[in-house]
Amino acid sequence: MNTHELTDKELYDVGFLIHHFLAVKGIYERWGVGSALRMLGSPIPAEITDHFSDAMMAIGGLKKRSADMDVAANRLGLRNGKATRSAAA
Repeated sequence: MNTHELTDKELYDVGFLIHHFLAVKGIYERWGVGSALRMLGSPIPAEITDHFSDAMMAIGGLKKRSADMDVAANRLGLRNGKATRSAAA
């Protein structure tokens, strides 16, 4: 294996991280966490939004490899990126 290539497990883990990052971002937005924190005078929403924006730029590039992530998940015996505790360990 080329040392610059990801293993199936590493590729799966990237997809796993993307999936869960998008879930956390969705929860944050759906429940208006930023608005609630801003009402309390917190600077946290600006910091989190900045991290969300940066991460979304990286995810945009990584999504081009989603077919590879699916193949890796299948080779690992996982179905469509569905994680199990043992697979994520």
